[in-house]
Amino acid sequence: MRMTEANSAYLMFNRNSADKISSAAQNAKVIIDTDKWTSFYRNVIDALAKRPDLTVKIRFTDEKHARRCITIPAGTDLDGFIDSKGFTGFEYLVSKGFETPYQWGCKPYINLSGRPEPLQRAGSHTGLLSENTLNFILWHIDFLCDIGVTKTIT
Repeated sequence: MRMTEANSAYLMFNRNSADKISSAAQNAKVIIDTDKWTSFYRNVIDALAKRPDLTVKIRFTDEKHARRCITIPAGTDLDGFIDSKGFTGFEYLVSKGFETPYQWGCKPYINLSGRPEPLQRAGSHTGLLSENTLNFILWHIDFLCDIGVTKTIT
C-alpha cells in the first residue's frame, strides 16, 4: 500500500508501519517504535483492518520527552478513529484507552544498590546514572529484547 504524496520522513514512517503490519506473520505482535509524537495516516489503519489477527504495540516519545506505549489488541476496529483528514493521532488513541504501561525491554531492572528494584533516575541521590546515559542503556535493552535476547542486567 503506497501513498502518492511527495516523499517525507512522516510518509516513510507511515509506509514502513503499513508494510510492517502487512508483512507480519500470522497472529504476530508487531512493534512500531518511534522517537516521535505523531499520528498514523489512513494507510496504516487500512493495513491493520486487513490483519485482524495482529496485536500492534506502538512505542513513542511524547511532547514532554517521556516514553509511552499504545497497544492495539488483535481484532480492534479503528475505522471510527480516523478523522476527516485521514489521520489517527497517538494522543487520540491514548484518550480512547489504548495506552499500556511502558517498559524498557523485557526486564526493566538494573541493580544499582545490591537489591532488585525499578530503574533509578538521577536526582538528589548520588552515584546514579544521568538521564541521557540511562536512556542510552534502556534503548539498547529494548533493542536486544525485540530481537530475542533476554537477560536480567545486574
